Amino acid sequence: MDIELSRIGVSIPKELLAKFDDIIYNRGYASRSEGIRASIKHYIQYYEWSCEVEGERIAILTVIYDSEKTSFAEKISTIKRQYSELILSISSNYIDTSKCLENIVLQGNASNIRGFTEAIMAQKGVNFVRFSTTRIADMK
Repeated sequence: MDIELSRIGVSIPKELLAKFDDIIYNRGYASRSEGIRASIKHYIQYYEWSCEVEGERIAILTVIYDSEKTSFAEKISTIKRQYSELILSISSNYIDTSKCLENIVLQGNASNIRGFTEAIMAQKGVNFVRFSTTRIADMK
């Protein structure tokens, strides 16, 4: 089966690309393109999974971000206020002088939790996001 391929150009910080190349090598990919395709497939699968989540949920959102960017801190605070009815708790820990790790525990409708998560993920300055959720009914 012939698959039509598209060529794209991507700008990536050198340090990030070096880490990615190390992973590609360690996982045995034949090329950088294979690694990028696998990464994109994983990202799409994760996104599709998160879109299928529905109903009343408990969720944990782990975020690492650059706390020295003032405009970023203001944007994150605004998002937290907009979705305050979902937030049960926030634990913040500085992992170095500029990086803050936050674990945000959320409870509410899955579509609202998804909206909060995507608003946080879309912010420039976010270095890492991990999302985990379960149905409230599963906890009884």
